Amino acid sequence: MKSPSEVIQIILNHTKWSPHTALELSILSGLAMQDVTKIMSGTLAIDEAIAEKLDNALGWGKNYWLNLEKNYQIEGLKNEEAN
Repeated sequence: MKSPSEVIQIILNHTKWSPHTALELSILSGLAMQDVTKIMSGTLAIDEAIAEKLDNALGWGKNYWLNLEKNYQIEGLKNEEAN
């Protein structure tokens, strides 16, 4: 399962944006650059407010981003329990 940050990176790699995609995502979404950096590094979970901003900037719907985060967290818990 891909993490939210991996999905965002795939989407950004397929845009016509410049190499400074994190900065552009920050500007387009209204997220602070620090938050974009944390999301991309997997240290900030996607909540409702972030999901709405990602939807505004990247599309796919707010629920897509929320479900992606939820499923990623569940998968991580399963992996922890298995170890």
